[in-house]
Amino acid sequence: KQWYQRRVAITAGISDGCIPKTGTQKWSEEYRSTYPNEDELRSECEMYMAEFDEREKLKLQREKEMSENPDEDGWITVTKSNKLSASADSAVEKKKIYDKKMEKRKKYRLRLCVDTTA
Repeated sequence: KQWYQRRVAITAGISDGCIPKTGTQKWSEEYRSTYPNEDELRSECEMYMAEFDEREKLKLQREKEMSENPDEDGWITVTKSNKLSASADSAVEKKKIYDKKMEKRKKYRLRLCVDTTA
């Protein structure tokens, strides 16, 4: 084995005795290096989400200020919000809204089925 390692080192042009990794050893090292460490990835994701939450909070705050305060000409900017109202915080109210939407969809589907058969 030593003779083989020495021969590989000589043919590869390595003189300090460091043998290049080959086969499964090389493959496993390359594979491990392609994916980040779990702890590093988790901390990076948490940092990104914290920054994202901060940006969203500032964005909502700016929109709220724009909708409440008139500009220099006296105009108030009207903003559209597709988010649920503050009163729909409870799960029961969200469920009611969802059920109402599903009922509308069912009626529309039924109307389509009736129209196509007539």
